[in-house]
Amino acid sequence: MERVRGRTLAELLREGSLAAAAARPIVQQVAEALADAHDHGVVHRDVKPANLMVDAEGRLKVMDFGIARIAGSERMTLHGKLIGTPEYMSPEQIRGEDASARSDIYSLGVVLYEMLTGRVPFSAPGSFETMRAQLEDLPAPPSSLRPDLDPRVEDLLLRSLAKRPADRFASTREL
Repeated sequence: MERVRGRTLAELLREGSLAAAAARPIVQQVAEALADAHDHGVVHRDVKPANLMVDAEGRLKVMDFGIARIAGSERMTLHGKLIGTPEYMSPEQIRGEDASARSDIYSLGVVLYEMLTGRVPFSAPGSFETMRAQLEDLPAPPSSLRPDLDPRVEDLLLRSLAKRPADRFASTREL
């Protein structure tokens, strides 16, 4: 296993939100890494800032494939048990459905939302309330929190956060 010297994106975000120009290369690198995993039938299922490491040269590493699943493989988790971090879980994961590349796209959309606005789109005092919001609520438009945001970036972000997987980008390459 490679030892990466750097900081997690979670650590970087504790200092505040990022400009779109700074967020873009991070999202591009995550999307490229996930595209490679997806090409090999692997869905990460836990994309979040704590699992994204930025090294000293600014290269991003996607970490912790501990709950990843190979498409079509037998489930290794107990039926009825949720796996992941509620703030970053896609609606289909919350419903206990199979995760797909579009589930990782949703989670990456949550990460991008947080990078640009300084907060996740859905957060509540408890996990149940957070998951209910992931299923039922629409996120606040990012431009309401960041008025300088390019409308094209907002459109990309909101499409990534669509409740129905079919309404999201088909792949991280398309994103």
